[in-house]
Amino acid sequence: MVFMGCAASVSTEQYVGEYEKQKSLDEVEINKVDNLKILDVKFNKELEDRYPELGDKRVAFGLNQELANVISFIGRFNLVEADRDIQLSMLNDLKANEAKIEKTKYTAYVTIYDFAVNLKEDIKAGKVQTINETIVGIQVKVINNENTQYVVGSGQGRASTIGQGFLKNPNMEWNQSSLSSASNKAMETAVVNVIKAIDRRGW
Repeated sequence: MVFMGCAASVSTEQYVGEYEKQKSLDEVEINKVDNLKILDVKFNKELEDRYPELGDKRVAFGLNQELANVISFIGRFNLVEADRDIQLSMLNDLKANEAKIEKTKYTAYVTIYDFAVNLKEDIKAGKVQTINETIVGIQVKVINNENTQYVVGSGQGRASTIGQGFLKNPNMEWNQSSLSSASNKAMETAVVNVIKAIDRRGW
């Protein structure tokens, strides 16, 4: 008796909008530098209900840190301390040093507007390869404190977890590492897009 090999595949097509496609930090031209304050991360309530892990404080902290890292690297903004307690503790030192306290022109925060796990399975010659692709959509919103107008920049990031030789692994849904990797990619694109939006308006 002869058994013929077979192959099977399950996947979902994903669309990436033009405004989400990955951008390079090198695309940003620095013509001036303004002060910017970063507020807490905001989550899409429906996403948080579906994926409670997104509400973990470590996720919010990680996204805020990543936004600060990207902004610091680009150099378009000077980051201003947002924590009120720290601001108050610094105030006396600033007065003692007769330092000039500059106004903060922009306020920014991050929103996760899209999160999904795309499962793909390939079965060939009896071996199973499972690929779980974590997809994160991030939006950076920057408010101009001088006129209350705002602009947004979005980005989509992807990271894959790959398992081979088994039918199911309890850790294949998604993990902190894949979320972090996908978020980093999305954050860079979102920041580039929001800076371009600011510059187009001549702020």
